[in-house]
Amino acid sequence: MIPEYKKRTLDWAARMQKLLNEHADPPRFLTRTLQAYVDGSLLYSENIYPNREPNKFDGAVWDSAAVDYGGPLSTCYKLGVTW
Repeated sequence: MIPEYKKRTLDWAARMQKLLNEHADPPRFLTRTLQAYVDGSLLYSENIYPNREPNKFDGAVWDSAAVDYGGPLSTCYKLGVTW
């Protein structure tokens, strides 16, 4: 389960990073918080392993990325994009 999660997260983060790099013009709040979310997701994914229990820092990274996701989410809601 963890190897598949890591594989999917690395693929998603690479695609998101390319998109962020290509579109550096959006409002900085959006790009900063989206970048923080991508970075947090990558960091969490790279630090978990199937043969090791998560530690307190893994949880902190996960929680921080979840908060960072609020930036893109709030920006989308302001533009009328909801899901």
